[in-house]
Amino acid sequence: MPQTDHLKIFASYYPNKIVGGDYYDYIPLDEDRFYVCIADVSGKGIPAALLMSNFQACLRTLVLYTSDLKDIIKRLNEQVFNHTKGEKFITVFLAYIDLKERVIRCVNAGHNPPLLLETDGHQWLDKGTCILGMFEKLPFIEEMKVDILSDVRLFAYTDGVSEVMNNKGDEFGQEGLFDFISEVKELSDEAHLQLYDRMTAFKEDQEFPDDITYMSIVVSY
Repeated sequence: MPQTDHLKIFASYYPNKIVGGDYYDYIPLDEDRFYVCIADVSGKGIPAALLMSNFQACLRTLVLYTSDLKDIIKRLNEQVFNHTKGEKFITVFLAYIDLKERVIRCVNAGHNPPLLLETDGHQWLDKGTCILGMFEKLPFIEEMKVDILSDVRLFAYTDGVSEVMNNKGDEFGQEGLFDFISEVKELSDEAHLQLYDRMTAFKEDQEFPDDITYMSIVVSY
């Protein structure tokens, strides 16, 4: 993961079983342009991991030939549907970031919306399409574009984070996640460990319900 003056990426991955089905990735094109991806497959264990491994290989091949996010997502959906015939699904958030042009383009395919924090506010990146593998052809695809006007922090995660539940049946949720990120001074490896400790304390005697994966992208100018 890059650790430069302009770009820092941190990631944490805690599989629920011995083998997990969550996936995160950083795919550089050159020193200014790169993709980041986080995804979650239905199911657990080896079958889920094998499907996600195939998904990763397909994504890394597609980005070599096109930068059209809608086309990439469409082809990923075809790949998932052809392999699973609608019996398994993948949620995915895919973003293309250009540091020189100062732009983020992204598509959210049924995934938990990542949190984008800027100097003057925040937004949840929730626009895109439905879960991949549900339909042979996606009914719609919407691409978001965000201009990078200042330093930004992007935090992406799987539902293993938001669905952590305590003894009363309350979920950690987006609210708990937003409260934590608002408190920390900067996203870092230390902050990632602190978040895991926060979730552990929150769940009390309950078990973690799913694979837990989250990544932070920090862009500075």
